[in-house]
Amino acid sequence: MIKNHIIYNAFNPWQFEISKAEGSFLYDKSGKQYIDFTSGWNVTNLGWNNPEVNEAVAKQATRNVYSPMWASDPIR
Repeated sequence: MIKNHIIYNAFNPWQFEISKAEGSFLYDKSGKQYIDFTSGWNVTNLGWNNPEVNEAVAKQATRNVYSPMWASDPIR
């Protein structure tokens, strides 16, 4: 079928449940390691579960998690 050759389909039969992720690796519930070849923007630039990003997100979450587009918030 054409959708299997041209269009990205997020509902493939080979999906698995991710139990953890680090760097460029994903792990399933049984601990099997997979290399992430999806080239998602965030994982390509930062890796999965990047400690520096996690710390920044947690720090910001204690201050403000939302800023409307019309507000002048320095973090925006």
